[in-house]
Amino acid sequence: MKINLTNLILQELRHVNLNIMTLISLIKDSKNSTGQSLPANRLIKLPQWNDYHEYPSIGSLRNMIYNREFNGFGICIKRVGKNIFIDEGKFFEWMKTNPTLAPKRERVNKKSTSQSAGE
Repeated sequence: MKINLTNLILQELRHVNLNIMTLISLIKDSKNSTGQSLPANRLIKLPQWNDYHEYPSIGSLRNMIYNREFNGFGICIKRVGKNIFIDEGKFFEWMKTNPTLAPKRERVNKKSTSQSAGE
């Protein structure tokens, strides 16, 4: 009985050792030449963005999505049904080239247009 238990323990230790080696290789692969961690290429649901990152806020992201034709933010978005996902890696690449938000659009004053139409 002791031999079977010893063999079982050795097999489990080998399995754990392989998992640790796999984790170490993944960590090494996730670093670039400067030693900084690269952003993960994961898709994050829009409402959950701030669970992973403090900036930008959900409202700012919605604004970027709304103005995607002007600011090029469309490359960061993946839609699945009604769900909107942000590609984290593409977002950080986009931030490097587009650090500012889209230009403000002109607002139409509804009161002035309706008053001038009635006169």
